[in-house]
Amino acid sequence: MHHCRALVTNSLETKDARLNVMIMTEGCERQFHQFKQQLELCVGANQYTIYSLSSANYTSPWQGSCRAVIIPPDVQANSWSVLDEFVSDGGCVISFNSKWNQLNGFPYPAGLTANCLRSVRLCLDTSSEPFNVLTIPGGEDSGQDGVIDGRKVLAEAILDKESSVAVVISVEAVTIMSYIDLISSHVESSDTKVLASLKSDVLPRRHALRKLLSEADIGCSEDPPPSLSLCYLLASDKNLVDHFLKRASALQSSSKDLIIGRENRVQIVRRDNHGGIPVDTTPTHDHYYILPHPSIGELSGLPFNVLEYLSHLQTKKLGHTVIYSPVISSTQTLFTGNIPLSELFTAEAGAIVIASQQMRGKGRTGNSWISPEGCLMFTLLLKLKSESRLAGHITILQHLMALSFVDGVRSIPGYQELDLRIKWPNDIYYGKKVKIGGVLITTHVMGDIITAAVGCGINISNSYPTISTNDCISMHNKEKSTSLQPLTLEPLLATTLRQMEDILNEYEYNELDKLLSLYYRYWLHSSSTVQVECKPATVIGIDDYGYLRVQYGDNKIATLHPDGNSFDLMQGLITLKSRT
Repeated sequence: MHHCRALVTNSLETKDARLNVMIMTEGCERQFHQFKQQLELCVGANQYTIYSLSSANYTSPWQGSCRAVIIPPDVQANSWSVLDEFVSDGGCVISFNSKWNQLNGFPYPAGLTANCLRSVRLCLDTSSEPFNVLTIPGGEDSGQDGVIDGRKVLAEAILDKESSVAVVISVEAVTIMSYIDLISSHVESSDTKVLASLKSDVLPRRHALRKLLSEADIGCSEDPPPSLSLCYLLASDKNLVDHFLKRASALQSSSKDLIIGRENRVQIVRRDNHGGIPVDTTPTHDHYYILPHPSIGELSGLPFNVLEYLSHLQTKKLGHTVIYSPVISSTQTLFTGNIPLSELFTAEAGAIVIASQQMRGKGRTGNSWISPEGCLMFTLLLKLKSESRLAGHITILQHLMALSFVDGVRSIPGYQELDLRIKWPNDIYYGKKVKIGGVLITTHVMGDIITAAVGCGINISNSYPTISTNDCISMHNKEKSTSLQPLTLEPLLATTLRQMEDILNEYEYNELDKLLSLYYRYWLHSSSTVQVECKPATVIGIDDYGYLRVQYGDNKIATLHPDGNSFDLMQGLITLKSRT
């Protein structure tokens, strides 16, 4: 399909990093989830992350990572002005708002010429009659110097109900306007036979929605999402699993071997006398099944080779007890949504949850995380005594995890010059432009023990929809005439955990200067100039808690917390959020 705007390629310089789709819902949670579900049925799993866009986050730096904004029916036109800059910068807007009398407020690409307008035709699977979307004769409605009065053209075309969808493509932007509501789960209609079919029948409506999304270069898929999988529990020493099972048996719950948490339930699966599994182990997003001591046959053929990982592991504690699932809801919420489960693991267990795919991966500040196969996805469980140094500075833990991965890879012989970097506060980059991963920390306190769930997601080998670490290695080989081999997940995770254990010991028992020197070697922000509430400041480092330290022109030093401010450090922007 040829568009007037530039298409995305696979090179590191030009591959599009806009992986979010925003639905403008004015904060209505129920409406957002309804529309999100319809979109997910079209774009498939792990291609785009779908968020709500409302007045609460208009001022956040969402535009740079957003591929398209969807306007559902009945969103007030006074909200559209926030999209003007987004469209001007090459963003796409798809509207299903039928209030065409409010067209003058709609964001529209400026300076369109006749050859940048296309006619689009949708063909319904259930009807032999084609559905005409819109035909605009090239040049007839051109104004002075061939520039089209786009709003006038659209207003006249949309008055004809048979021309119910307008697709306007400029060199940089796409604006799509649909009279028909294609995004709601069901729409009543008394229109013509074809339009009534489109409104009342979910399959042709979904087909039409995919066609419109493709006009915005949003990749669609008809493949069903993968099914959630059974979890397997094993360890480098089987006694670690047996100790866990003994502690679980002592729990007082309404059902044997059922561990009940605030957000999910975990059922331990016991074999019958013949080694079989006597219960239905079909998981849901809030009900997990864990099978202890899986056989070699049960583990064979799975995307991640747990036995190979354990053979590479050289830590004393970290990562020795493994919960692995090929497809899980979220490695993070397995622990954070079930505190009783996390309390069953001791510090000596070194528990870790590993997944090959996540259906509801978590990011910082409630963000979601795209989690296809080929990513290194895990949540490490740390148990810290309250009097320890790290427990008193727990917020620095995300920086130590990011450092462990970056330094772990760059400590491999031959990989020292691979330009993996750390972006404050919790991202892992290749160079300054390519994000390949991130870190999320969640904690709770029980008695004198602080439990930290250290979540990490890093794209190692999946080239779509983002850029993988191995893509970066391939580019590095071309630029530097080297022959570095692609990374594989099992030894890489073992290396990362070994580095993490060493760094945690260094932090706990030695001076911080040596560790900070290593951290600053990889981070992206030394001496960067940023704007803090329109005042220029220079980044000078992080403090003992991992908070950002900046210095103003009058030599005043300020400390900025990631959870209290909105950051886009790569653009040099920091917005202080109001506190009430």
